[in-house]
Amino acid sequence: MDYSDEYTDLDYTVWFARTSSACPQVAAVCALVMSVNPCLTGAEVREIVESTAQKVRPDLYKYKDTIGRPNGTWHREVGYGLVDAYAAVAKAIRMKDTTLTSFLIRDNIDDVGIEPNSHKGVIFNTPDIWCRNQSDGFTVQESENLNPDSIHWVYVKVKNIGNKNYDYNKKTAKVQLYWASKGV
Repeated sequence: MDYSDEYTDLDYTVWFARTSSACPQVAAVCALVMSVNPCLTGAEVREIVESTAQKVRPDLYKYKDTIGRPNGTWHREVGYGLVDAYAAVAKAIRMKDTTLTSFLIRDNIDDVGIEPNSHKGVIFNTPDIWCRNQSDGFTVQESENLNPDSIHWVYVKVKNIGNKNYDYNKKTAKVQLYWASKGV
């Protein structure tokens, strides 16, 4: 049973156990995993946490392969075992180097893709996103002269900074931009 040092009511300490206390701990490890590899999907984070868990009392609990539990041996009372934050974060870091194609759209000229971006200057002065009054392909920003009653073209320069190639012929990538133009 886990006890909180913040609350001393007897009902709280008696009933605060099992999933009530495990959930915040696992959520914290998931946050750590995402902090070192923010490109992971929810399913990938779950696989990392489950597959790196340490077995609790294997002399008492007989872990075994179980249908529907693909990330290692499992037991109905203790699941995959005790969450291991160090092992989970280490695995997430290893996956970062091998599994994903990463794309970069720079916020500013000094942006190298490390988040959070420490740039303190003007955010809208990006070298990789620019607006034009016409579909001319020019790379000069016209944001200051945009007419709010006209159609505009948004150009985006995307750089692959990952270690995997992207098949540009398939044209399956999508870019979502959330932006506002000053004064428009």
